[in-house]
Amino acid sequence: MFFNYQRTTQVRLCTGRSLKAVKDTNVFVVGDGKLPLTAACLCEFLPNDSWKFFSIDPIMTTSDKDNITTFSKNLLHTYALYSQQFSIPTELQKAGVSNWEHYDLLCAPIICSDDADDLRLSDHPDSGSGKPPLSIVVACHSHAPLREFWERVPRPKIAVTLPCCERFSDLGRRPCFQYDDFEIFTPKRRIRIYGEM
Repeated sequence: MFFNYQRTTQVRLCTGRSLKAVKDTNVFVVGDGKLPLTAACLCEFLPNDSWKFFSIDPIMTTSDKDNITTFSKNLLHTYALYSQQFSIPTELQKAGVSNWEHYDLLCAPIICSDDADDLRLSDHPDSGSGKPPLSIVVACHSHAPLREFWERVPRPKIAVTLPCCERFSDLGRRPCFQYDDFEIFTPKRRIRIYGEM
């Protein structure tokens, strides 16, 4: 599975907490394909009712996706759009996400530090804390322009990428973690994790 124990541990290093303890998180899967399989697997693997999952791809079909999204308890939302057309605050508000106002701000990206300790989010937002939500952008063999989407997402944020084509998954900075996962049966198996806290 794309989000296995090793990757969960590395994302945990960025947040400073167990993923199950992190509340009010929005996960954006860009370039998810004809069916929202990556987003659906993450929704099933990360069972937390305060997390919302957004699957975005212009070639997504509407005929079969209902079979995949029925188990998601309204946590998984699908969009047959280019990632550039996805209005983050508008779609989060339509989906009933309570912290959508956080995404209405323009937030300039910063360069990821070489020191992993700078990325820790020791007091990550919990429900009712008034702190900003965590955003996770996932690109699994995606051809979506990741950098454009990433720059529209305010901090705190994490990107987990499995690039098949460098020009689509390049964020223009060094990843915080990078490794080849030999459990992925393809030559394009390098996982990269970025973070801006």
